[in-house]
Amino acid sequence: MQFEYPEDREFFANLLADGDAKRLEDEFSEHFDFRHQAIKRWEFNKTKKKLLAGLILTHGGKCQLHIHPDCSKEEIWEPDHIVPLATNELNKKLRHIARVSSEKVAAQDFGSNHIKNLTLACKRCNSFKKHRLIIPRSFYRSDLEIFPHRVDNEIFTLPSGGHTLVQKYLLQFKQWEGAPVPTDYNGKAVIDWNGEPVFAELAVLRLFQSHGWNGVWVDSYRRKYRVGLPDVATPVELPEARNRVVESLRAKTGKSGGCWDVLAWKDDSILFIELKRSKKDRVQLSQTQWLKAALSSGFDSENFALVEWDLAG
Repeated sequence: MQFEYPEDREFFANLLADGDAKRLEDEFSEHFDFRHQAIKRWEFNKTKKKLLAGLILTHGGKCQLHIHPDCSKEEIWEPDHIVPLATNELNKKLRHIARVSSEKVAAQDFGSNHIKNLTLACKRCNSFKKHRLIIPRSFYRSDLEIFPHRVDNEIFTLPSGGHTLVQKYLLQFKQWEGAPVPTDYNGKAVIDWNGEPVFAELAVLRLFQSHGWNGVWVDSYRRKYRVGLPDVATPVELPEARNRVVESLRAKTGKSGGCWDVLAWKDDSILFIELKRSKKDRVQLSQTQWLKAALSSGFDSENFALVEWDLAG
């Protein structure tokens, strides 16, 4: 397969083949067609109805994306390209090409119309996806069923210049409408979690606790570990084994900060979770450095997750 840039090959190897470039060539070559998207779109429209009927038969009328809160509420089905016919995501996120004036960042042609590159999506999820690189859950080596909606992968550019993908999820929370909390940390949103006022970090922690995980909110503002609101619940200490992990990564980064918002563990599994409010927050350099330190210490990207969240309504 003739990719325009070597980092594109690396990206798709990570996305589809657990980083194995040979496996990408051997198992996924039929997902790619580098011809112009207009030609591919014309060919696709000619066979769209037939392809849709086959996909509905294969998947039993069940959306394979499941990335929007209103997934399948309207039972209108559409064929979806796993690798998009064209996308500008790699130009934006790998090469950091910026939009000039009213011109969009140029798209690259990638996906094919081969049946292996097609899956079934409900109309709402397909519209939400647009031309982003979001693949069905069945492709992922490890997916967190705790989260109802996987959005896509976040591309991290590491200080070394390499790239890695981190799983990314979408959550919506209900705003707290009860009595004010003692402190809101300079305007943090207060969320109603089953009748309990919490911050978003604690809401995610509660979600994991409800599935049998242990964990803490890493309160970097006051440098404490918490399982409840400040000024309501007393800070806690990390178990010795988990504390050793955190301290070793702090030593490796040379900084006291950078740990992701929520640290969760269950049996031998450990997960660092970073929360970003939709369209408001960005990942910080210190958090990328934390990820790099963890990857070089034997962790992999499956030990990390991003949660993009907002208030419902």
